[in-house]
Amino acid sequence: MFAIAFFITLFSGAHAIAQTVPAPQVTEQANISDQELTKFANAYMGLQQIGMEANELMTDAIAKEGMEVTRFNEIHQAALDPSKESDATEAEMKKHEAIVAKLEGMSGDIQAKMEKKIKEEGLTLQRYETIVNAMRADKDLVARLQAKMEANGNG
Repeated sequence: MFAIAFFITLFSGAHAIAQTVPAPQVTEQANISDQELTKFANAYMGLQQIGMEANELMTDAIAKEGMEVTRFNEIHQAALDPSKESDATEAEMKKHEAIVAKLEGMSGDIQAKMEKKIKEEGLTLQRYETIVNAMRADKDLVARLQAKMEANGNG
């Protein structure tokens, strides 16, 4: 499934949540039990589902304004990068602005759903982000997560 550029700028997995969570302690990263990894895996899969649903909602919002997702992405990327010139017409820019306003309106609800899912799985937002950071530094932890997800039929 394609990704919407705006979605990526608002929600980069746990990173959207991480902006509101203090930086985790490195010493915590090595102490991730199998039970906690299971909670993380469940939260991660839930966040993927929320992301797919959000992607569909955003795609629909773009279509309702009469714009193709690809064209919205082109205009939006140009709007985000001052070194890029946009070839968007005035009408397209008005549609783009209306779409961005709608998507920004959705972002709070999506963020709340993501946070709720993490908490429902028994993790704090900070602990979830700690595990995300540990994954970046520990290939064995990534392998443990993948094995756990495959064992549950989600890999």
